[in-house]
Amino acid sequence: MVEGTALWFGASGFEVLSVARTDIEVTISVQTIAVAVGCSGCGVRAIAKDRRWVILRDAPAGNLAVVLRWHKRIWVCRDRDCDVNTWTEQTTRRVRVDR
Repeated sequence: MVEGTALWFGASGFEVLSVARTDIEVTISVQTIAVAVGCSGCGVRAIAKDRRWVILRDAPAGNLAVVLRWHKRIWVCRDRDCDVNTWTEQTTRRVRVDR
């Protein structure tokens, strides 16, 4: 975690991995800190299968654009009989995705 940035970022359940600045934008890289996640289908404790980067854009910081890079986990249900196989973590926070 980048010291002092988690409090500034202010998103509970996330940790800041890095902060980088260029002349046009600030990039904040984050990941969730959850260690135990249950399957939404059966409730069995899931295991982390992989991660992928998702790029989000947010409001500017001063005159710079802010880019949020979320290193999302892909979870897998351990119950072979469950209809839910894998899913990507989500958050209830509202964000605007730049496409």
